[in-house]
Amino acid sequence: MLGGRRYIVGRNHHEAENDTTDRGASIVAALNGSSSGATRRSSAMSATRRYVKRISEEHFEIDPAA
Repeated sequence: MLGGRRYIVGRNHHEAENDTTDRGASIVAALNGSSSGATRRSSAMSATRRYVKRISEEHFEIDPAA
């Protein structure tokens, strides 16, 4: 109850999976369009870190399999 009203919350697992897939695709697309310096900065962000793998200290590569 909130403010005298009853709310029912549900979770649609199919939509959640689609949202995750779409979010990952948009992050990879943004990384593909960025320069190497931007990719390096983006790799520090938790949302993009899983899509970028470190090749050497200064070089990163987009990991589409992730």
